[in-house]
Amino acid sequence: MAVSARAAALLASPRRVVELGSGTGVVGLALAAAGHDVTLTDTPTVAVPSFDCEGAYEGDYLADSGVMRALRAHAAEHARAIDRARGRARVAELTWGDAAAAARHAAPNLLVVGSDVTYERRAWPSLLATLGALLSGGGGACLLALQERATPARAFYRAAEAAGWACDELQRDDARRVALVELTRTRAAD
Repeated sequence: MAVSARAAALLASPRRVVELGSGTGVVGLALAAAGHDVTLTDTPTVAVPSFDCEGAYEGDYLADSGVMRALRAHAAEHARAIDRARGRARVAELTWGDAAAAARHAAPNLLVVGSDVTYERRAWPSLLATLGALLSGGGGACLLALQERATPARAFYRAAEAAGWACDELQRDDARRVALVELTRTRAAD
């Protein structure tokens, strides 16, 4: 899938980037290797359901997901290529919905990116709140690559629009069920 003209324009010059839900870090590390100053973020824990001995659900507990260790290792593996491109990659914990933590990463003209970060519908309000805090520095942009699963991208667009965001689908690959979307703040959070 070729990159849309708008996405290419947003990535044309090196800039500060925060990647949400980095996972293995492939998107953020590629941007750092292209000369961008990237902060790769993810949450260090995962909610694990707990059941009693008879199988009754008792709630969730948080467990170390191991993702932060893997992300740091991947960043270290690619450090030379990133240095050659005069890029930068650092890893930071960021739990969606923690506005204070997200605001620490806010900067003017920030680009926020995320790939396959909308699969969990109950996380959408926290994701959108985090985007708002990250882009509070002004002049920034947000690009999300959405992988459609059981929930169509349009459902996310409606939820985002209800929370004060405009969703501009820049590109779509129907065969792979992927859409590249730019989110723009239309009004302050409720």
